[in-house]
Amino acid sequence: MKLSEYLPYVREYLPYISLILAITSALFTMSVWKVSRKTLKKQNVRDLISHYRSTEMALAIRRIWELYRTNNDTFIEKYFEIDGLEMKKLNSLAGYNKKNYLESTIYFQRRLIVNFYIDVANAYQNKLIDKKDLFLNWTKEDLEIIPKILKPLENERRKRNFGEKTELHINEEHPLVKLYEARNKYK
Repeated sequence: MKLSEYLPYVREYLPYISLILAITSALFTMSVWKVSRKTLKKQNVRDLISHYRSTEMALAIRRIWELYRTNNDTFIEKYFEIDGLEMKKLNSLAGYNKKNYLESTIYFQRRLIVNFYIDVANAYQNKLIDKKDLFLNWTKEDLEIIPKILKPLENERRKRNFGEKTELHINEEHPLVKLYEARNKYK
């Protein structure tokens, strides 16, 4: 039989063949999307872990926790006292020395920590990392920095910078607070 002889039969089944091909294509696309999404989530966790384990982050976290432990009741005032002294010194420097010094200030270290944890919280809230991977790498103790240090310090800093009525306060709806609460509920 020639190809032209099969054409009437193919035309009869063409809608069904098209439907089968469309379903197969959709299933394949969904599986590729799931694999790429899972790979992206794993890469996001690896990137966050890499940043968390950096020397710069370790020094910043250690310094902030040390300030908190040695000045528990007055750590916020002590932070602003140290920040004021360091900013005076920073203003007296020029050029490259200024940049190098800024990276060692408590202001820069606080910013580094806050922005890191906000990135983690946003990634969690936007489902860019799996809860299991997140909470295997950041324990409840690791996240204690949020309610003990970051929330009160950031709220005071924002109040001093923007006034009492600022909407920038870290409240119960803030991603940092949601992250901490989710970790406490995780088993």
